[in-house]
Amino acid sequence: MTTAATERILVGPLEQEDRAKTEDSVLREAATAMGGAPRCFAVTLRDTAAIIGYVTACGEELDFYITPQERDKGFAFEALCLSFDLLFGCEGVKRLTAVCEEQNLYAIKALCHAGMVKEKAENGYFYGVLTAADWERL
Repeated sequence: MTTAATERILVGPLEQEDRAKTEDSVLREAATAMGGAPRCFAVTLRDTAAIIGYVTACGEELDFYITPQERDKGFAFEALCLSFDLLFGCEGVKRLTAVCEEQNLYAIKALCHAGMVKEKAENGYFYGVLTAADWERL
């Protein structure tokens, strides 16, 4: 699996050993459950090598998480953009969808800013979609 980076973060394979690189229980659990799985990326700060989140795609469904102390700093947007580059550009994914609660405005903002389009809002949930063709136009 390939990696991608910005000046601030690196997105690369999430491994089970990564659970030792974070104190965040959600990330430790994710590394244990998904470490080594295809299309599962760790979000790592380049200056400290601390893992601050993950992005994963299971089939078409995208999921992401950034630790609470690192939210609202643009890391989710950067991680999503890099992950889209890897998933569409290297992995050959054709379509991604994401679902989150409508009140999770930070997640919706990051998803839309990175290129996802609102497909629908239903029963308190936001449904976003991004196709490879749309990603190529970004």
